[in-house]
Amino acid sequence: RTSLSLSLCLPLPLPMSSSSTKASTEDSKQGGGENIDGVAKRIKKLYPREYFRKHLEYGIRTDGRKPMDIRRTAVSTDTIKSADGSSVAKIGNTTVACGIKLEVGVPSALSPKEGRIMVNLTMAPLSSPSHSKQAIQQRFMKDKVTESIAVTVLEAIQNAHMVNLEELCIKEGESVWV
Repeated sequence: RTSLSLSLCLPLPLPMSSSSTKASTEDSKQGGGENIDGVAKRIKKLYPREYFRKHLEYGIRTDGRKPMDIRRTAVSTDTIKSADGSSVAKIGNTTVACGIKLEVGVPSALSPKEGRIMVNLTMAPLSSPSHSKQAIQQRFMKDKVTESIAVTVLEAIQNAHMVNLEELCIKEGESVWV
């Protein structure tokens, strides 16, 4: 038996300056061909492994950063007015908002001296909802993933002892912060 291995050799559209991209876009409008961003998107979709391999070979990331360059990061606090505490963190194009809400509740019978922590996680939809069977199945799977992440975050908080649950007790056996 003989096996054949096929390797694609595709050009890698490197990130260009805004003036070069603008010129490319103007050329494509005048019938001068497709701009570099369009070509890169097609190559990424058709040949994803080769697309990323070429980026590694050239020592750049797909967004133009060098391998050891970090994304731009910003954090702000007290961003959600209806929360008792909140923050927003942005890392590159990813934004995470966190709000803390406290309310008085009844302690559990098993832990009358401890308050409780609940983690609720919501993720923005990536596409518009539809009524197809596939969309419903994907939404169900997303809910399961979201639930799994929330449980993992809660376990991390509890196992790292980030919060002393006994400090959330207002009156033993009667009221706690939840």
